[in-house]
Amino acid sequence: MIEHTRIWQFDGACDEMVRSISDELAQAGLQVSTSFDLRAAMRAGDPCPEHGPGGCGCQLVVLLVYGQDARPTIAMVHGNQAGARLTLIEGAELPAAEALSAAAERTIRRGDAWARPS
Repeated sequence: MIEHTRIWQFDGACDEMVRSISDELAQAGLQVSTSFDLRAAMRAGDPCPEHGPGGCGCQLVVLLVYGQDARPTIAMVHGNQAGARLTLIEGAELPAAEALSAAAERTIRRGDAWARPS
């Protein structure tokens, strides 16, 4: 059962945010797996699901973050080259949620020009 969702807003490219958060989590000893990548799933010429035809820069990535338990914490990153939103879906059955939340907070505190809390 999902208890609540936390959201962070980042200035900068969506792919950059995914790399930074993934690096932070790896340094914390967690495993990160990309469950879905919109750009990888789309064929050349496919319309954007949100904006239709015309070629936009949208990206949606779903990350599964594993701690020592076999159940993952789910994080969704949605954005484009100008900004991204990290959504953390938290629940009592998702043990890596605190580590993922801490990684986002460290990224913000680190002072990266592209990171700011929403």
